[in-house]
Amino acid sequence: MRRVVFLLTHHHACTDVDGPDCQILLEADFLVNAEESGYRRAAIQQFRDRVFQTASGKRLLSMLSP
Repeated sequence: MRRVVFLLTHHHACTDVDGPDCQILLEADFLVNAEESGYRRAAIQQFRDRVFQTASGKRLLSMLSP
């Protein structure tokens, strides 16, 4: 239960990534936000280069429309 609470309260904080579950949640949250909010391609690329680590996350991010 503590881990779930930690993940829910820290999934927007890029500095507190402390495991693969946290990384996946962070990337998934960004994917949803980028798609729904229409982030610019440059902002997506910058976030990808700084934060994304998983191959699946990078692949899904590259599929977003420009």
